[in-house]
Amino acid sequence: MVRSSTCLSLVLLFAFSIKMVATETPYIQFTEFKGDAIAAISMTFDDGLPSQLKKAIPILDKHGLNATFFIHTDNIKPTWASTWDAWLPVVKSGHEVGSHTKSHPALSELSNSRRIRDEIEGSADLIEQKLGVRPISFAYPFSDVNDVIRRKVRDEYFIDRDSCRMWGGAEFTAADGIESIEKAVEKGAWLYCMMHGVDDSSFRSIVEKEFAGIVEYLAENRETIWTDTYSNIGLYTRERILVDLKLKNICKGGFMLRLDIPKDVRFRKYMNKPLTLKIDLDGRDVKLVKVYQDDKVVMTSIARDGKSFLMDIIPDSKWVQVYWGK
Repeated sequence: MVRSSTCLSLVLLFAFSIKMVATETPYIQFTEFKGDAIAAISMTFDDGLPSQLKKAIPILDKHGLNATFFIHTDNIKPTWASTWDAWLPVVKSGHEVGSHTKSHPALSELSNSRRIRDEIEGSADLIEQKLGVRPISFAYPFSDVNDVIRRKVRDEYFIDRDSCRMWGGAEFTAADGIESIEKAVEKGAWLYCMMHGVDDSSFRSIVEKEFAGIVEYLAENRETIWTDTYSNIGLYTRERILVDLKLKNICKGGFMLRLDIPKDVRFRKYMNKPLTLKIDLDGRDVKLVKVYQDDKVVMTSIARDGKSFLMDIIPDSKWVQVYWGK
């Protein structure tokens, strides 16, 4: 759907945004977070406990929000409610299962290289075998890590998590969680937190009612706070830094664009998450904007500033045409 052969054929490469170099060149930015959200949050749970399956996941599913569950694989066994069969539908519904090793040791205290490899790589092998998806995220037991262990983990996993804000304990309330989220909103930041069980005897278990209150708050504010798995937000952040934006056929009637991830990037095969582009309307009516990819309509929405529109594009896909209609 290229509009005219008289349009300027031009390819420009960018890392973050394009500033106007001519009156017809569009001003485009990659938004900090998906959907131009103000902040992002990842709720993560450790250990793969039965209460997570029984109480946390139903609350999350009720509100259509996803979380990350870091499991140590020795904890998944047929003698209690946390089984591989129980975790399979969790993954299929959009939640993430990451690795928390096999037996939950303090990794920096291990000296046997075979044992270290089995804890780090062996846990990923087992999760892939049982759940059909290889984990790309890893949480260090006890948040214990040194430089040697970190290098080994980052050779195997796209993203790792050590110390972070912890939610839970008898005195922890929904208001405490919401306060930390609101601080992230003020800073325009990505907040990720650690939890264990829900209403059980695990370390600093979170009260079910308080967790539900936090999830309800996030659901009510989903337009401005992006809640997603640890890997999904991590991938978006990484893609946003790495991606090249190419433009061609720039003219008064519109332009074409494409997003590419460099070929030599590690873990590139996982970088297929849509990036949100914010494009200046330059005084045009958003109702006249037409966007196509391979002759299919690309959905757009008006940005909060009312002066730009938003659209989600997957890197390494086909050229997208933006047409300034009449």
